[in-house]
Amino acid sequence: MFRSTATLLSSLMLATASVAATESDETPVRIRYGFMVATERCAACHIASLHQTLKPLYDTPKFEDIANRPTTTRETLVNFLGTAHGTNLAPSNAPLPRGAALTLLTDREKSDVAFYILSLRNKH
Repeated sequence: MFRSTATLLSSLMLATASVAATESDETPVRIRYGFMVATERCAACHIASLHQTLKPLYDTPKFEDIANRPTTTRETLVNFLGTAHGTNLAPSNAPLPRGAALTLLTDREKSDVAFYILSLRNKH
């Protein structure tokens, strides 16, 4: 009885450690996926990458600047990315870019872009 209880406890501890390791190990993957989404869907309006050469259509903040705002958290980013923030642009003859209000991000994309933006904090 003692041996099977010890084995069960040992298995539970190993499973818990494995789940925790998976969550932290997943962060670099989420950052990379967020980078891919950002460069595809956000770079028309923002400097989304430290190495971006494409000039944005609008005068919008760089992702690095957004990351370094004191109020920026993953939660505030996810919430903001859930809005159609592209609809408040100044009047212009230029069409709205694809990523603005026309196609909303999935919950996973919002979260991954938030991970990516926060990865840019204090990188100059």
